[in-house]
Amino acid sequence: MKKLIIAATIFSAFASPARAEFFTGNTLFRICSSGEFADIMDCLGYTTGASDAAQWRHFCPSEGITRGQIRDIVFAYLRDNPEVRNQTADLIVAAALKRVWPCQQSNQRRGGSA
Repeated sequence: MKKLIIAATIFSAFASPARAEFFTGNTLFRICSSGEFADIMDCLGYTTGASDAAQWRHFCPSEGITRGQIRDIVFAYLRDNPEVRNQTADLIVAAALKRVWPCQQSNQRRGGSA
């Protein structure tokens, strides 16, 4: 057992480390404006996930919005505000959606803290 632990320790020293690479607005703008299927799906997936994380804390959507609407709003915001593209994409998604669907004070507590 001791040899197994030593072997695992040595192996892990040479394994490549896991890294989280966060999207910037530049990356999100590039993939959302690409015509490549994989990029289009990445754009849709990222904007949907980031909006789910920000919902009710940063913006309060109306009933029946679609993932395509979310993507379109975020893309238009990136296109019209190139000065923010160096920021992290999750903050950009929240800011873009907050412009369209701002929360009333009482709604901000619905899904989490304000």
